[in-house]
Amino acid sequence: MTHKIDRQLEMHSKDVLKGMIGKRLLTVSTDKETIKGNAAWVAQFNFDDESSCTIQASIDLIDYYGEPEDITILKAEEGTYREATPSLNSFPVNMVIQEITYVDYSIHSNNPEIDDSDYLYTFTDAIIMEFEDGTELSIELFSKFSELIDINIGENLINELTPISEYIPEAEKPWEIESAIARFSITAEH
Repeated sequence: MTHKIDRQLEMHSKDVLKGMIGKRLLTVSTDKETIKGNAAWVAQFNFDDESSCTIQASIDLIDYYGEPEDITILKAEEGTYREATPSLNSFPVNMVIQEITYVDYSIHSNNPEIDDSDYLYTFTDAIIMEFEDGTELSIELFSKFSELIDINIGENLINELTPISEYIPEAEKPWEIESAIARFSITAEH
């Protein structure tokens, strides 16, 4: 029997991301004092049309090898961050989002030492925004069991993502790993 665990971006989150393409991003706000290379709870995006959205990770309880397990999912929501938190720090960007890429991983596990089931775990690991000058901003899950996200700014950030093999405990190998990359571009219908 194959258990499917789907933690990919939900359609609502994909629609929110599509709506960001072509907008001028004025600032990114986080709960950290620097934007690059720090694990944060939330990233809030503020646009020149006075709209905003947030991207964060949330934990859901799922069946994992017959036991309840907390697994993280990335979510994008329209509007400002509403949770009780210290004030957010804003960092200027002032660039138009040209393209949004999200990186999905699919991990297949069959570990007869645990049980006779197969598990297919599919999840979105990162969202990468590309701006008009080629600069990128990435939001990556800190781990599959944490509500923290990593935020980075640079170029070719897909090459800077944490290797998927680091998510897999040695005791649970062998796993088969596949990755898929989906892109939304400014010329895409949305």
